Amino acid sequence: MKALAHVLVALLLAAAQAALLAWLGGGAFSLSLLASVVVYLGLHENNVDGSVAAAGAGYVLDVVTGAPKGLHTFLCVLLFVLAGAVGAAVDVRGRAPF
Repeated sequence: MKALAHVLVALLLAAAQAALLAWLGGGAFSLSLLASVVVYLGLHENNVDGSVAAAGAGYVLDVVTGAPKGLHTFLCVLLFVLAGAVGAAVDVRGRAPF
């Protein structure tokens, strides 16, 4: 249920991203609002719920942008894994040293 809520937020952000790109233009670097959702998932969710939500967010981005199916899905899950790994590596709340 929580993953579905994250996917719905991703859908809203993808719609906002599409509307903003009409005015701001793509240029060399384009706006990616869904990256913030995926990084949040990597830092705050567990592996199963976060990876399902990240895959859903990537699929939403695949559908909205017209990219080949699975391209953004793979990249969002990869970003989820990397954000989780970096978050675990620099977490100073635990007892494990660097």
